[in-house]
Amino acid sequence: MKNKFLLLLAFILGFTLWYFLVYKQELKQIITGEFPEPGIENEHIIWGVPIVSTAEIFKYSGLVLGYNDDRKTPDWVSYHITDDYINGEKFLDRRRFKPDPTIEDENKVRTSDYTRSGYDRGHLAAQADMKGRDLLCESEACYLTNIAPQKPSFNRKTWLNLEKAVRKWTLKHNESWVITGSIYDDDHTFIKDKIEIPDAFYKIIVVQENTSYRSNAFVIYQDDKSYNLEEYIVSIDSVESATGIDFFPELEDNLENKFESNVGNVLLGWR
Repeated sequence: MKNKFLLLLAFILGFTLWYFLVYKQELKQIITGEFPEPGIENEHIIWGVPIVSTAEIFKYSGLVLGYNDDRKTPDWVSYHITDDYINGEKFLDRRRFKPDPTIEDENKVRTSDYTRSGYDRGHLAAQADMKGRDLLCESEACYLTNIAPQKPSFNRKTWLNLEKAVRKWTLKHNESWVITGSIYDDDHTFIKDKIEIPDAFYKIIVVQENTSYRSNAFVIYQDDKSYNLEEYIVSIDSVESATGIDFFPELEDNLENKFESNVGNVLLGWR
């Protein structure tokens, strides 16, 4: 009887500690305000098309992206996913990379441009996030407009770890909006003098919590090895500074400032 009492007491103390140190801190990170309804004009754009002068806009079934023709990589990729998509049917039996057919031949990136380069063709919008719709949706995610050079260890381990966390958060919250892209420093390096190699990648995820919204932003460099996402969390403001992109331009200025300056804790359930 005494052991059962001690176990119950330990559980109560542990729950109380978790509530005040973790969950209550989570609640403090939720930014309240009059958020506009997301995805009104396009499912994959949450609060306005990200603004950057270098981007040519491509709209696909499962994503929208701003493509940088000078770098031959996307400045940003934005998409909306739901738990139904993640749990849905997979239509593409394997990855089939190819150029976007609307791009003129002289400006196209081809799969052969990556051959023996030492870099993976790294998805920005993960192919696994394109499930649950149709073959076209998955196929378009393999267009090279959605691809950037990633070191194999980064693509298959560190970046994959974050992609899996995004799917966990989506399942927990029923849906999410993701914006992701590349970061470059002033030391420009290219594959075959054509495709610029990013130094780092960013990912922003927005989820709804009750009547408000919560975000996490991450920056991970290509040589980073840790699986601990807490090491990579940053503010959206810092991503804007690193990329020159204005995210969420349809938010009212005061709300946008609060939302984008907040760092907060990593969303629960990512481990």
